Amino acid sequence: MEHLRSLEEYKSLLSSYKQIYRNGYTNNYLNTDMVNRYISLQRIYFETDRDALLFFTDEEKYYRLYTLLGPEMKAAVKKQIQQIYNNSNQNYGAPKITRKLHKSGVCISQRTVGKYMREMGIKAQWVKPRTTTTRNSDFSKELLNILDGQFNPDRPNAVWCTDITYIWTTDGFVYLNCIMDLYSRKIIAWTLADTLEVSTVISTINKAKASRDTDMPLIIHTDRGCQYVSKAWRQATEGMTRSYSHTGYPY
Repeated sequence: MEHLRSLEEYKSLLSSYKQIYRNGYTNNYLNTDMVNRYISLQRIYFETDRDALLFFTDEEKYYRLYTLLGPEMKAAVKKQIQQIYNNSNQNYGAPKITRKLHKSGVCISQRTVGKYMREMGIKAQWVKPRTTTTRNSDFSKELLNILDGQFNPDRPNAVWCTDITYIWTTDGFVYLNCIMDLYSRKIIAWTLADTLEVSTVISTINKAKASRDTDMPLIIHTDRGCQYVSKAWRQATEGMTRSYSHTGYPY
């Protein structure tokens, strides 16, 4: 019984590599010499040298097998990694490539895949996430470009410009709303929020009004985002001249 159990253990060890060879042979990864060596290994251990298995530990069996087949197996797996990497437009990293290999029957760890990729000089291409900050809601003729490209006012607090930009963090997007005085090119108020709600721009404009004198005529220039055509924005900028950029034109 001990003899049969040892053989079964070794057969199980060999079977874990058969799928790699099947895949490799199907995809022309293996040459005739590699196949012959694999057949020779089975003949030696399962026909003429069965009793010798009883004297080997599991670790010894593994390393005897790896010594004979390791270099060819590594080359075959690397070719599969390269193929998966190319098919993904060079976007996949070790985690996704490992899952693809598992689906094809290859038993390999993510750490090993990462090691092979470093040896091959390839890595995942990180694609920066993007989101939309301007959501047009009103394209009527009421939204006029009063500023009309005149970006050099002759006094402070004559023209303010405001916009929203997004910043990617590990916790998701955050949104930065700023107001600039075009006379000094200085940011006079800003708000950082995790949403694009109207309350963000209202908070920023209130900060600007609290820190600057708005008694003289003042133009507030924005894009046509839904926040800047809202009722709350109109109320917050009452007494100012609201100017809007043209459709598809940021100025």
